[in-house]
Amino acid sequence: MKKDSIKRLRVKNYREAIIQNICRDFNMSPIIAKAYYRQIEIYFEEHLTNRLQPGQITYEAVSKEEPAGKPISRCLKKAVVLTLNHGEDLELLEKQGLTICRRKRIIRIAEEARSQGAYLTCEDLAVILTTSESTIKRDVKVLKGEGLVVPLRGRMKDIGRTISHKVEVVEMLLENYQFTEIERITRHSEKSIERYLKDFTQVAILADKKLSLQEIRQIVGVSKNLVQEYLDLCESAMKDPFKRKKLREILQQMQEPVKKNSRRSK
Repeated sequence: MKKDSIKRLRVKNYREAIIQNICRDFNMSPIIAKAYYRQIEIYFEEHLTNRLQPGQITYEAVSKEEPAGKPISRCLKKAVVLTLNHGEDLELLEKQGLTICRRKRIIRIAEEARSQGAYLTCEDLAVILTTSESTIKRDVKVLKGEGLVVPLRGRMKDIGRTISHKVEVVEMLLENYQFTEIERITRHSEKSIERYLKDFTQVAILADKKLSLQEIRQIVGVSKNLVQEYLDLCESAMKDPFKRKKLREILQQMQEPVKKNSRRSK
């Protein structure tokens, strides 16, 4: 077959047809239309071609890189694969009932989203598990009481009235939990835990120097709400003999490097 014939046959496919439609409908050159087609093809690959196993669904969740306060409509979304039904669920449902099974699903689904670079919300979980938002919030509260932290967007980004996850981590340190235990329970890295502890001790030290809440916020570089929560934690810790002792130990340990450096500078 002649080369010209081969060339004509090669453009008789859905790809070239779509590119031709883009050229016509949006008044674009073939080069620009091809670039748009390729980019749209990439979007479809990212969002619509996940290979699902039985019992799994895909869900568009907000990327965990998106900050608090940004409108959801403007946030970057990520297509995540969630295991709605697992092989163990039926056995759990039979032996321990619907409520325990649902809470197990909440932890699993939230962790799956987090591991794929996104955070779910209570609203998301209510839709996915076909229940009310109040039920999800109640389950999350019960799980928290059992020492299980559910990585939801509101908690991880300090949105709303819930106690910051950073405060919860510091409180665990005051209760003498080890770093490895906190990492396992909260899924926070050692580096993150160290940062929360550093911010907390800075707040406590500056408050002891009678600085205002606004001054502390500016120096430490955290939100006003978080400063207040850290101050509330200090106040409650001072009422508990064990936590008071641990708090003083932590403050002393964090101030020692500062004293050593100041001596060297002299």
